Amino acid sequence: MVGEFGEVYVIDWGIAVRIDQAAKGEATFGGTPAYMAPEMAAAAALDQRTDVYLLGGMLYEALTGKAPHEAPTPRQMMAKVLIDRSPRRPAHTAPELADVVARAMAYHAEERFGSVAELRSAIGDFVVHRDALQIADRAEAMLARVERAEAEDPRTELLEARSSFRSALSLWEASERALEGLDECLDRLTELELSSGNPDAAAAWLAERSQPNVDLERRVEARRLARAREARELKTLRDEASDRDLAEWARAHRVRIWLYAASFVVVGFVGGVLLRAGLWVLGYLELGLIQLCFLVATIYSIRIGGGTNAMSRKMGRVMLLSALSPFVSMGLAFGLGLTAAQSMPIDLLLKSGGTVILGLFVFPIYIPSSVLLALGALLMLLFPAYPLELAAVSLAASFVTVAQGLARMERGDESA
Repeated sequence: MVGEFGEVYVIDWGIAVRIDQAAKGEATFGGTPAYMAPEMAAAAALDQRTDVYLLGGMLYEALTGKAPHEAPTPRQMMAKVLIDRSPRRPAHTAPELADVVARAMAYHAEERFGSVAELRSAIGDFVVHRDALQIADRAEAMLARVERAEAEDPRTELLEARSSFRSALSLWEASERALEGLDECLDRLTELELSSGNPDAAAAWLAERSQPNVDLERRVEARRLARAREARELKTLRDEASDRDLAEWARAHRVRIWLYAASFVVVGFVGGVLLRAGLWVLGYLELGLIQLCFLVATIYSIRIGGGTNAMSRKMGRVMLLSALSPFVSMGLAFGLGLTAAQSMPIDLLLKSGGTVILGLFVFPIYIPSSVLLALGALLMLLFPAYPLELAAVSLAASFVTVAQGLARMERGDESA
């Protein structure tokens, strides 16, 4: 019965009995067979769990629109109550609420809620967590579409399902449905990333699981190891191709490298003799003309040498930068108020820094060359009267060192 303020009343207590009388079997038979508990039909002792069963029957009818026990006659209905032990789970009902009804109407009293208060608490929990359960329902529907291969974009569906499961957990942290659904969704995302060849992304999804998935973890680790092995093999192939290209470049430019070294020595020593004999002055104009000649020779060498492969083009750029660096050093020296001769150790230091970087990250054969250039810059600072000779020897030694390294590489390429 519903009162004028919406309150609910339970009426008709005509057959109600005291618990102590029911436990002793002193209660007389009575009640509606459609809701009757098995122990009532068997005329056994009753307790609070009998009331739990009866309330569960009322909730069952409220959810389904029909009584939990149906038969043509009261006698057949009572026989059904005694014989039928199948769970009373209302269809088309939230699984959590259906679980409450099924437990309340368990055939054996010891399997039911211990009291009406426990039943009430379980129903209250469902009401409180209903929003979380509805969100989980929608997430499960999205996950089911992916499992049935009905989703147009499985990745998007899985990401939306994951977000929904996480929202449900934010409302109810202990929701087993949401936790299990989220783990299943993460497993699907992991499988998707593995099939796409992204083991790192797969490992990231797997790390979000509430419980480890040992089988998937093994598969992800195996794929990561395989990918690392493939990367190493690819790097080896690239290094081998780079070495072959560099050896080809060395064969094509071997003579030019030695000519460059010889020209540095000749120009340096001849210019040094003329400079100390007073027949020549080393100013910015004179030094600029010398460097311009080397720049023109470098450009000509690159053009006639040809870019037969990527390595040839890279080496051509390295040679061009080396020929341009003196103009940078002269500009720095002029801006600092230094002489043209004092710009030469700056140039060697610039070249040394460039070859160090080149040696560390590209061609290790350039590292000894960078040491020789830095040593030449130091000697020029210690012996400023011989700038041209020291610069020439340093540059020539640097070129010879590179040439020898390329020759060793070439021999190794031919023996392979």
